[in-house]
Amino acid sequence: MPLPILDSPLLTLPVLDTLLARTTDPVQRVQLLGARVHVLAKDVPVRHATGAPSASAAPESALATTALNANTDAVCITTQVNASSTGAAEAPLPAHTPAPRHAPRIPSDPTPILAARLALADAHLLLPIPDQHAAEAEALGVEGECKKLSKAAKRWTGIEAAADGSAEATAWVSQLPALRVRALRVLVAVEEGLGRPARAERWGSLADELEGK
Repeated sequence: MPLPILDSPLLTLPVLDTLLARTTDPVQRVQLLGARVHVLAKDVPVRHATGAPSASAAPESALATTALNANTDAVCITTQVNASSTGAAEAPLPAHTPAPRHAPRIPSDPTPILAARLALADAHLLLPIPDQHAAEAEALGVEGECKKLSKAAKRWTGIEAAADGSAEATAWVSQLPALRVRALRVLVAVEEGLGRPARAERWGSLADELEGK
């Protein structure tokens, strides 16, 4: 589907879902599911844990930090000059303490786009001539993203995920294992279709292991 069509404001998720419900043609479904992934991926916001500045606030934060450093340096210099002129053994002010590291960046719910990519992978395998490599690319991407997000989620424990502290902000993390298993099952089908039984067995064993947890 040409890029101008993908960027059309008329191409919305409800429109795509309606078209998908009305067609069984494998080629059209691949095109529509690809467009659906594109629409979902156009605007994926990122949540910041409480206390972490947003991207829009970054310039102001940087300016404020610079001003604070300049003021602190000025006070230190003044103190040292006064001590030298009076001969008093006045201790200089402590060096400026670096600001604490920013809280982890917590993404908004990525599961809709991950599920859409898996649906697209399945559709590639249902073509008259299955596109194994396209399906593999989607499934590998989803499997890797689920693995990365699951690992990152361990650092979010006890951190407010949104400015309002809503616990629902990371509720989607519980869906990642199932999505990863789905991606692994697609990879099994791909490897079998490409005549690579050893790799298919490896992906299958990993999927079984995750399902058993």
